[in-house]
Formats: sequence, C-alpha cells, structure tokens
Amino acid sequence: SRELWIRWLALQPDRLQNLERRKIQEFTSILRMIVQANEGNRLVGKNIIAKYHTLFAEVAHFLPCWAVSALSARSRIPFQKAYFDLVVIDESSQCDIASILPLLYRSKRAMVIGDPKQLRHITSLSMSQDRQLLEKADLQELGYGWAYAANSLFDLAQGLCPKKSQVILRDHHRSRREIIEFSNECFYAEAPLRVATAYDRLVPLP
Repeated sequence: SRELWIRWLALQPDRLQNLERRKIQEFTSILRMIVQANEGNRLVGKNIIAKYHTLFAEVAHFLPCWAVSALSARSRIPFQKAYFDLVVIDESSQCDIASILPLLYRSKRAMVIGDPKQLRHITSLSMSQDRQLLEKADLQELGYGWAYAANSLFDLAQGLCPKKSQVILRDHHRSRREIIEFSNECFYAEAPLRVATAYDRLVPLP
C-alpha cells in the first residue's frame, strides 16, 4: 500500500489539466491571503471568501487529502457538514474534546489515533468549573465522559467505540530495543510493544 501511494503521488501531477493547474495556483494564492490576514488579525473581503469557497469545491475532487491542525482548520476548510469522507485525528490523547468537534462536524466518519500513556492535553479549567459548566448547560445527560478537564479526545473515543472497532498498534518502528524495553517496563507492562525498528535505517550520531 505504501508503494502504491508513492506511485500515485508521482503520477498525479501529470494527470492534471492546464485549467486544473490554474485553479490550484489561484486557490493557493487566496489561501495564503486568508492565512496572512488571520495571522495579522485583519479582515479579508467578502469577494475573497466567496472565491475561496468556490475554488475549494472545484479543487477538492483532485486534492482529496488535506492535512491541517485543529486550530488552522478554521481558515482552510469550509465549515460544511460531512464535507469529508473521513477525518483522521492523530495524537488524540493530547487533544481536548471541544477543539475537535468542528472537525468531526465536517466529516462522515472519524479515525482517532492516540496513546493514553503519552502526555495529555493541558487545561487551566478546574474539575469543579468543568462540572459546573456541564450542569449550567444541562449537558449531564451526555455523561461526564465529555468533561473537558477530565478527558482527552482519546478517552472519549475509547469509551464510545465498541471493542471490535478498536485496534491496538503494538509494533514500534523508531527506536532501539534498549529504549523500548525501558518503556515496556515502566509503561507498557500489560501489553508490551514489539520492536520492529529497521536498524539499517537509523542514523548514528557523529
């Protein structure tokens, strides 16, 4: 599958027609203008925004995969329900639930990837404030699994998804065995990681 993906990426530019290339170039220019305006807390004209949405719909069918952060999605992807077939959220143990809701709204399905042994998202909201906000908004029926301060997106997804939909990735490909043995002893004793590192690809320190 990796080789197929690499070959598809290599062939795709040659399949584009001249009109499609011009649309991509114009869309990229407008996107830069919007991003720069957002970074400088400036407004862009309504015509620019309208043109952006028009071009987005035209280029999306030959640019089917988009990579954004949760914070940058606001200025790069239209806020349209179920626009994408799938949203893939990585490092979900570091994501708070509220920041990801707009991305979930834009997609038909979601794949949530994370590791509960890694760092959690940081919040200044206390548990008592979190509970009070849930009660004030009359959201207790959702359950406290949605509590902002207590849970990450990974925690929520793990509680909502049936067991058959959960996949544990145990093979580790990046570090030497000695490092992973330490991690296994301290953090992954119940389900140890398997070392699958390609040692011939590691770059030794000078």
